[in-house]
Amino acid sequence: VEVHAPAAQTANRTNEHQFYTRVIDALRALPSAEAVAGVAGRPLKGPVGLDSSWQREGQAVDEAKRNPWMNLETITPGYFDTLRIPLIAGRDFTRADSATAPGVAIVNETLAKRLWPGGGALGQRVRYDEAFNEVVGVARDSKYISLPDSAEPFIYRPLTQSASTNLSLSLAVRTTGDPMAITPAVEREVRALAPDWPIFQFRTMNEGLELQKLVPRLGAMLLGMLGIFGLLLAAVGVYGVMAYVVRQRTHEIGIRLALGAPIASVIALVMRQGMAVCVTGAAVGLGLAF
Repeated sequence: VEVHAPAAQTANRTNEHQFYTRVIDALRALPSAEAVAGVAGRPLKGPVGLDSSWQREGQAVDEAKRNPWMNLETITPGYFDTLRIPLIAGRDFTRADSATAPGVAIVNETLAKRLWPGGGALGQRVRYDEAFNEVVGVARDSKYISLPDSAEPFIYRPLTQSASTNLSLSLAVRTTGDPMAITPAVEREVRALAPDWPIFQFRTMNEGLELQKLVPRLGAMLLGMLGIFGLLLAAVGVYGVMAYVVRQRTHEIGIRLALGAPIASVIALVMRQGMAVCVTGAAVGLGLAF
């Protein structure tokens, strides 16, 4: 569910966080809602927030300037449970991680191994948003932007500690039945809190996966059509070569048959000579193609 809070509902950052908390609580109360969470960047939607100004505690400023880009995502408590992303160490965010509480963060396996190769990521601190944040959890690597993704460094921060205002948020709702069957109830609950809500966009995770597969499937279809066309051209070429060989040796074949040569031996002769030309052409063509 793509959600963007109207400005009237979020006069400041505190009101914005409270508003989203009320929305999530209302949706969690729905009978068919198994888990609900909010996330700034919808999974498999495209690029998420990037940050190159982060710094590991104890890292020199000059060294930190050479840090690679790090993917940064803003989420609410329950996000990992909703998307079934295991936490291999530490804990999830809680409502105790408020704007006035010490800054916290959750990193993925790749970032944890890159920053602390010897392990022990929990309790370490990383600076972003101009403040140091304690690592309270390590999440399993997963697909964030697209299915062909390789494991990239990823850090999660709680919505309540985000410095952004009027933040666009997607709601991830895991249901016990048909996901689309819950959409009227979701819209009803949200409009009860924000009657002037402008628009809703609903999409299941399977639909997102199908969109991710669309371009590779189109590419595979195009390559398949080109392959079939090439096969047809090759078949026409082989037929032409064989016809040419037979036509060139028509008199010889007639004499061989008149002298009592078996038909099988004549066919084998033609096939050997014709296929020799075809194999030579295929070898040259494959070499050039490679």
